[in-house]
Amino acid sequence: MKSILTMGTLVLAACCCLSFSPEAENYFVIEGMQVEWEFEGDEITFKLHSPYQGWVALGFNQTNDIMNTNLVKGTVEATGPVLQEYFVRGYGDHQPIETLGGERSVQDFMGLEDGDGTSFQFTMKTQMNDGFHYDLSEGQRVWIICSYSMADDFGHHSIMQRHLEITL
Repeated sequence: MKSILTMGTLVLAACCCLSFSPEAENYFVIEGMQVEWEFEGDEITFKLHSPYQGWVALGFNQTNDIMNTNLVKGTVEATGPVLQEYFVRGYGDHQPIETLGGERSVQDFMGLEDGDGTSFQFTMKTQMNDGFHYDLSEGQRVWIICSYSMADDFGHHSIMQRHLEITL
């Protein structure tokens, strides 16, 4: 009974935190994927929503290229939300940042998957000096790579990937 109550509390908390503000300045929708961000001190929080159940991803780069992208992927498995931070070294070659000697910039994350798709939220540092991250400070121009899949397996291909240059 206690675990059911705890799970219910977590789902309620996730639903409240993962809600979107379409009227917000820092919000866009591309190919059905909703993206919103908010700054707090030296951290930035992103909220993502895909219309499908499966992983969602957001990549950051200074150029319109998948190569050399800091890629954050999140999904919700039966055991709960899972996140991995990658650096894209080549086409089809994305390595976990820790494997390459870098440090994860994501501080916190949560996710929810239901009949409406996958919602995922993560908070990360705006600046890291390890060669695998880009300056995500307020006012910075950055290329965002948005993608999602219909599978939870991070190795599964995306069904949508779009690049968009924005000002954070």
